[in-house]
Amino acid sequence: MGFFPDPNITTGGMAVFEYANTVTNGLFGVVIVGATFGVSFLSLSGYAKEKTIVSSLFVTTIVALLLSAVGLVDASVLTIFALATAAAFIMLTQKQPGY
Repeated sequence: MGFFPDPNITTGGMAVFEYANTVTNGLFGVVIVGATFGVSFLSLSGYAKEKTIVSSLFVTTIVALLLSAVGLVDASVLTIFALATAAAFIMLTQKQPGY
C-alpha cells in the first residue's frame, strides 16, 4: 500500500483537483487532457477526418491551456498539443487549397 496524503478538501473545488493530481503523481491533468481529446474526437467523427482531428486538437489545446494556467498540467503537454494543432491545421490547409 502506498502512502496518500490526508485529503483536506474543505477549501473548494480546486482542492479536489489538486489532491487528485498529487495522488496520481501529476497524471490527473494529463488524463483529463487525453479524455478531452478522445471525447471531442468521437463527438466530431461524423465530419471529415482531417477536420475532426484539427477540431479535436484545438479543443484539447484550449483545455490544456486552462489546466496549465492552474498548474495541473506541465507546459510541455500544452506545447505538444499546440504544435500538433498547428501541424494538423497546416496539413488541412495544404490538402484543401480553398479553405
